[in-house]
Amino acid sequence: MADKKPTTTKKSVDYQVMPKDDLEKALVTKTQDLKEATLAHRAGELVNHRVLTETRKEIARINTALRALDKESN
Repeated sequence: MADKKPTTTKKSVDYQVMPKDDLEKALVTKTQDLKEATLAHRAGELVNHRVLTETRKEIARINTALRALDKESN
């Protein structure tokens, strides 16, 4: 029986500890990345369509962290 290879996971950024300014910049960047990937997907140029899902999830994580910061300040 073949040995299983250890799965390598992409190290995600911990948005919960980032300052609000950095979170807002990351949100703008990820939103722009999503727009570009969507256009590339529609044009048939996007090789890895999984990028769309991953980018949407990253945007959701950033929005969650921003909402948590807003709740803490209130």
